[in-house]
Amino acid sequence: MQIVPFEGHLETEFVLEAIHEGGRGSEDLDVAQIEQRDCSTQVLGGRLRFELGTSFVAMPVGGDDQLAEGRKSIRAPDLELDIPVLPQQALLYRLCGDRNPLHSDPEFAKRAGFPRPILHGMCTYGITCRGVLQTYADYDPSAFRQHAARFSSPVYPGETVTMELWKDGNVISFEAKVKARGVTVIKSGRTVLG
Repeated sequence: MQIVPFEGHLETEFVLEAIHEGGRGSEDLDVAQIEQRDCSTQVLGGRLRFELGTSFVAMPVGGDDQLAEGRKSIRAPDLELDIPVLPQQALLYRLCGDRNPLHSDPEFAKRAGFPRPILHGMCTYGITCRGVLQTYADYDPSAFRQHAARFSSPVYPGETVTMELWKDGNVISFEAKVKARGVTVIKSGRTVLG
């Protein structure tokens, strides 16, 4: 086993492998791999450090938003759920590997146009997963077939996220808001259970 150095030169490469047409105007972007290599021959000789495979879904503007807006106009939410965010939540979430100073450094956040550090988007996404998991999935993550959302405004650590949920068969539509600021932070949320 070789010790990983504290310094060195790394290169990251993003490879888009395919674009597949999805339903209702969406496109599924399949990313073959993201590679990070150490380029310093003195350090690790250019060996592969890691590969990360992931997929994205791209929706055109107005795509599923129109569906969610229609759902809201038909009836009031079936359920409303308040989920408090810990004041230190962004610092804890950094342990997942995202060390962007936008989530921890007040001065950096101000230079980026925010009054203070913001919560990671994927943490906000996880909060919405938790909301559906505890309300309609009986805490069973294997019940999820799909979970999608559109970020519309940041969440700040210490705020309370309020989810509004609509259930239609095995489809849960949702929005998430921060009532204290009067903003919607997640729009067009949709979970398919099965």
